[in-house]
Amino acid sequence: MNLKQTLCNLVLSAATVLSGCAAPVQHLNSAERYETRVLELSKNDLLNFYQTKIEEQANYDKEYSSEVREELEEIIENMDLEEFRAYDKLTSNLYSNHFIINPQRYSMKVLEALNKRPLEDLEKPTILFIMGKYDHSLPFRIHPLEEKTDKIKDLLDRYRVVLYEVSGKEELRKAMIEFSINELFRNGEAIVKGKMKGKVAGLVFGAHGSRYSLITDIQEITFEGKTREDEIIIHWDQLIRILSPYEKLFDKDAIVLFASCNAGEGRDRELNLANVAAYSLPGRKVYSCDRKLLDFDFEKKEDGNINPESLKLYSISRHLESSDCTYVAQCNNEKECLKEFLEKSGKSNLKGMNDLLNIGIELPIAFIDRISNYPNPYQIVKNFAVRGITTFSEMEKYLETIDQYQSKEGMQKQFEIMMRSLNLGYFDRNCVDNIVNSFRYQINPDPRKFTREDVTRMFNEYEGICDKD
Repeated sequence: MNLKQTLCNLVLSAATVLSGCAAPVQHLNSAERYETRVLELSKNDLLNFYQTKIEEQANYDKEYSSEVREELEEIIENMDLEEFRAYDKLTSNLYSNHFIINPQRYSMKVLEALNKRPLEDLEKPTILFIMGKYDHSLPFRIHPLEEKTDKIKDLLDRYRVVLYEVSGKEELRKAMIEFSINELFRNGEAIVKGKMKGKVAGLVFGAHGSRYSLITDIQEITFEGKTREDEIIIHWDQLIRILSPYEKLFDKDAIVLFASCNAGEGRDRELNLANVAAYSLPGRKVYSCDRKLLDFDFEKKEDGNINPESLKLYSISRHLESSDCTYVAQCNNEKECLKEFLEKSGKSNLKGMNDLLNIGIELPIAFIDRISNYPNPYQIVKNFAVRGITTFSEMEKYLETIDQYQSKEGMQKQFEIMMRSLNLGYFDRNCVDNIVNSFRYQINPDPRKFTREDVTRMFNEYEGICDKD
C-alpha cells in the first residue's frame, strides 16, 4: 500500500468516527448474526416437522424418527439461507403433492426431478415408484429402502420418474388417481403440441413386505391400557382392486418390480404379490424376489432404456453371499389368468363362481375379488346382464349404491330396484325367504347383523311382491 492510499484510509476512518456511525464491519456482523439466527430457527422448524410427521404414523419408533432427523440435519447443515429456502420449498411441495415425508432418502437431483410439473418431459417414458413411508433400520444404521432409492438417479437421463410415499391402501388409491389424472393432462398437452406422449414403462413398489402384502408403515395401537405395534399393510386383494382399473395406463411391455422381501414366494405354484400384479396387469412382466431381498440391479441399453433381461434381484445365502432370487411372473391370456387366480386364491370354491365366468360379461379381477365377499355374487352379475352394465366403472357405481344406502329409505329403494331388475324365479312358495336372504346379503355380507325379522320390520309389504300375476 503506498502513502497516498494510507492517508486516504486514515481520513475515511476518522470521518466515520466523527459522524457517530457504526463501523461498516460491525453493521455487517449484526446482519450476519440475524441471518444466522433466522437460518437456525428455519432449519429447526423443518427438522421438527418431518420428525413429527413420521412419529404421527410410526410413533412408537422414536429411534427411526431420530435417525431421520439426524440424516436431514447432515443434508441441510452447510446450506446458506438462500439454499435452505429453496430446499424447504422443494420438500414442502413434495410433501403436499406426493406425500413424501422422507426427503432424506433422495438426492437433490432426484428431488428436483420429482418436483417437475406433470406437463414437462412430455416425450420421456415414465416410471412410477410407490414407496412405503416406514423403513426400519438394520444393523450399522442401514435403511434398506433408502439404499435402493439411490438407483433412481441413474434413470433420470432417459426416464421421467414419478414417486409417491404411501401409508396404506387409501393413500395408494389417491396416488393412482392423481397419477392417472396427470397422465390424461399429459396426453392432451402432447396432442396440442403435436408430440408423442411418453409411455408408462415401469411400476416399482419399494416397501418392506411379505408374500401377501406390502408393509408401508407402522403405528402404535392402544387398547385396554396396553399398546402394541401394528403394521399398516396393503394386502394382495386390496392391491388387485386398486391396480386393475388403471391397467390401460401401463404400456403393454411395461416392467413391474417389487423391491420388497418375499413378493414372489412360492413362485408360480402359489398366490403371491408378484402373481397378483401379473393377473391385474396382463402381459406385463413382474419381477420379484422369492426370499428376503438384499438388492437388485439392472443394465441399460445403448439408447439409455432399461434392459429387462438384465434385471436381477438378489437375496443372501446361508454362506452370507449374494444369491439370485429373481422370480418373473407374467400372464398372457386374460381368461386363463383369471381361472388361475381364482384357483390359487381359493375363490373358485365359492358357490356360483363358475357361473360368473360364463355369464358373458368380462369381469375385472378386482371386481371378482370384491363380489366374492357376498354369498350370492351370481345374482349381482345377473343384475348387470339385465341392466346392460358391462364396464368396471358402472359395476363399481352400482355396488357403491348397495354399500352406501344404509338408511331405511335408501335400503327400500335398493330392495325395489333389485326385485324389479332381477328375474330369477322368486315367484314360488319359497319366495319370501329367498328375498329376505338375498336382500340381507346384498346389504350386509354378515347375516348375523341383518336378520329376517329386521327385513320384516323394515319392509312389511314385501310379501306382495311374491304374489303371482
